[in-house]
Amino acid sequence: MGAAITSLLTTGNLLDYPLWVSVTVWQVYVFGHLGLSFLLAASLATPGCEMRAIPQLIGLAKKEQVAEHYCPAFIDSVDKWEHARKQGIDEVEKLAANDPRARDIFGSVDRVLLIYGLSFVAIQLAGNFGNFAIATRVPALVFLLISVVCLNNTARCRRVHCYLIGPLSLALYSFRLFSFGSDTWAVLVNSGLIGGACLSFHMEMIWGRYFGDKPNAT
Repeated sequence: MGAAITSLLTTGNLLDYPLWVSVTVWQVYVFGHLGLSFLLAASLATPGCEMRAIPQLIGLAKKEQVAEHYCPAFIDSVDKWEHARKQGIDEVEKLAANDPRARDIFGSVDRVLLIYGLSFVAIQLAGNFGNFAIATRVPALVFLLISVVCLNNTARCRRVHCYLIGPLSLALYSFRLFSFGSDTWAVLVNSGLIGGACLSFHMEMIWGRYFGDKPNAT
C-alpha cells in the first residue's frame, strides 16, 4: 500500500515503477529467504519457527547452540500442537516396536482385501477378458508385486504365510518365461492362487500368525 501511494504521489499513476519494484523485492525475499528456510527446516528438522533454520545451520557449523524463537500469532500454537502430537506418535511407535501386529502389512482385513482381493480380480479379468498378452503379463506383474510385498513383510514382522507366498509369487512370476502349452499359464495362476491361499491358512493354524506366536494366535 505504501508503494502504491508513493507511485500515485510521484508519478500520478497507482500502478507504476515504485509499486513494481517493491513487489519484486518482496517476491525475491519470499521465494528466496523463506523458501530456503523452509527447505532447510525440513532437512534439519528445525524445531519451532522455520525462520530459525538458517541460524540453526550456522550454529551447527560453528557448533554453537542457537536460541529458540517462536512463530507469530496462531502459528506458534500450531507448532506446540504438532510437537505434542509427535510426542504421542513416538510413544505409540515405541510400544509397537515390540509388537509384530503393528508392523504387519496384512494386519487388518481391509489391507488383505485390498492387496489380495484386487490382485485376484485383476488376474481373473485379465485371464477371462484380455488377449493372450494381457492374460499373461497382468498376472506376472501381480505376482511380482505380491512377492515384493510379502518378502518385505517377512522382514517387518515374520508373518508366517508370507514366508510361503513371497517365494511362491516370485516363482510364478518366473514361470512366465517358459511355455508348456496354451493352458499352462492358466493352470499355474489358478493353482497358485488357490493352493497358496489354502497352504497359508493351514500354516498359520499350525505355527500361529507370526513365528514365535502360539498356534491359533489371532
